[in-house]
Amino acid sequence: MALPVPVKCVYTPAMYQLPAPPALPPSEDPLPAERQRQKEMERKRKEADKQQSYNNKIRESKEKGGLFSSISSGLFQAAAAAEGFVDRTYDSVNNEVNTKTDEQSLVRFRKLGYPVSEALILDFHCFCISGQFAAEGFMFVSTHYLTFDGTVKALYSASKQDESLAFAVPLTSIVSLHHGVSLRALEKGRPPQLQLTPDRTIADAILVYTKEGHVHQFWDFRNFMVNWYGEAWTVLDHAWRAQMLVM
Repeated sequence: MALPVPVKCVYTPAMYQLPAPPALPPSEDPLPAERQRQKEMERKRKEADKQQSYNNKIRESKEKGGLFSSISSGLFQAAAAAEGFVDRTYDSVNNEVNTKTDEQSLVRFRKLGYPVSEALILDFHCFCISGQFAAEGFMFVSTHYLTFDGTVKALYSASKQDESLAFAVPLTSIVSLHHGVSLRALEKGRPPQLQLTPDRTIADAILVYTKEGHVHQFWDFRNFMVNWYGEAWTVLDHAWRAQMLVM
């Protein structure tokens, strides 16, 4: 039996009265790829220091001579080899997981129909508000676009069927990005109300203001109990400002 094809939903962004709130200062956090590179450099530095420490202990043990020294030297060498094997195994598994995740993201992105020249930076699982409904899906940040592709579940849709929702925002149309906080609605099925983040409040939403007077609202950047909000903000902010520089 064929699965029902989701009905396409017309995206209805929120509107705001011009002018838009002024842009916040640029994010000073490094992009995930740069942060990963820094972590890798730090890991290699610690590994080199650890290996040097083992080498020093082995040399000192050999200089002392005797049967006990030989045993100690052998134990140091075995410990160094075992620790190196554990580190290499962890790196191999970690790299394999990251590679598969990147491949899955790219497959999702290519289904949107962008040309090969449009490079995906990162995608994030999240929710988006369209009119009076919430859609669950992925926010894609690429070279020139902010794209969302998701589904309004039948339980909450106007048609009582799953409705697909997809839209793209050129990064050059963005006026400002703002942190937001989601306020839960009392009525079941209603999306939360997103507001600009008050002072001393932890943000969980991103509000995207555009030249057209639209506010694109995204929240709940969680995946497998990990909160990706900070990374989503950093990636989007860097991508947007990069386009502003070339205009």
